Amino acid sequence: MLAHNVVLEEMSPGRSRSFGMLTCKNVMWNLTHLDPFAFQFEVELDFYVTVVVFFSCHCFTHGLNSDTRLRSDIPADEIYDDGRELRVLCAQGYELSRRLAGCRIESSQTANHLSRRMEAQLHDD
Repeated sequence: MLAHNVVLEEMSPGRSRSFGMLTCKNVMWNLTHLDPFAFQFEVELDFYVTVVVFFSCHCFTHGLNSDTRLRSDIPADEIYDDGRELRVLCAQGYELSRRLAGCRIESSQTANHLSRRMEAQLHDD
């Protein structure tokens, strides 16, 4: 019988990137809900799979070309530099990204559901 316990793991600081906190239009944004995490579940007897989840700044920004303003009209404190590209902070994206906090729970529930389905299929064969 397969184990249905899913273990959520925090990523070690050297292996992950946290967006931390930033300010947009004088409002503090807490982005720790986008910190990477991992979960593990048993696919078959004694065979475990670890799924690592990373988020990008695309969760709370949009491209410069997507902004309706001229580049010169975008305030400097709304520009986000991720080290590869410049993007524009997006309040709507940030608010939507906050819903991703439930992703940790849903990931474990999904993993448990998949594990049960796989077990059922093994018994059906």
